[in-house]
Amino acid sequence: MNVSTKILTCEPNFTNNTNYMDEADIFFANPMQWLDETYNSNKNITIPNYVVLFDHIVPKISRFLKQYQLSSQIFYAHFPQSNYGKYIYVYKRK
Repeated sequence: MNVSTKILTCEPNFTNNTNYMDEADIFFANPMQWLDETYNSNKNITIPNYVVLFDHIVPKISRFLKQYQLSSQIFYAHFPQSNYGKYIYVYKRK
């Protein structure tokens, strides 16, 4: 099976830029803006059929998720840290 995926990158700061932010940092700073810029304003990229994310992001991107329905909920951690959540959610496009 050939499945196309898009994952957030978190490459090291090889240029020693003091204001460096990798793609994951940019996403977590403003998830809805990242989604708008990546999918809504870029006609060359199709909206994914599935979205896999941690539960704590859901309220921040609820507008984007209106075109999806929750398909699976998977336990991840008792004590989530940083940008991780307690559950992983899988959403399927309606």
